[in-house]
Amino acid sequence: MLKRRLIVEVLVPLGIGALIACFGYVIGRHYGPLAHRGAHVKGMVTAKELMNHQSVRYEFLVGTQRHSGITNIGSAFDRISVGDEVSVTYLPELPSVSVVGDAPELYRSWLHFLLMVPTSIAFIPMLPAVSAEWIRSHLIPM
Repeated sequence: MLKRRLIVEVLVPLGIGALIACFGYVIGRHYGPLAHRGAHVKGMVTAKELMNHQSVRYEFLVGTQRHSGITNIGSAFDRISVGDEVSVTYLPELPSVSVVGDAPELYRSWLHFLLMVPTSIAFIPMLPAVSAEWIRSHLIPM
């Protein structure tokens, strides 16, 4: 019985938190390099995709080479139009890796997600079980 409770109340939330952390890392692994070493250029919005998480497609030039990307811009989606100029940050050694907007701010928000969400998912479900066990073992007389 104790083994089953351990699995359900501790290991399952830890596993789910670890999976979310891995997923978050894979999605944002380029944000740190973009924030610290990224080069800045002006790009242009080429398409808006409302049904694709309010994403926009954009293009930018590095020298004479044209590159493109897609990004979610959230609440700014309604304020932006095809043909608008956008600020793009890209990796000089790999221009296909780019983001629209403030790369350091994006990096900070990604780190916040990566630290807070998986930790919350892993530990918040454990609190009632750990608290109940502590109360049973310390406050309830045998």
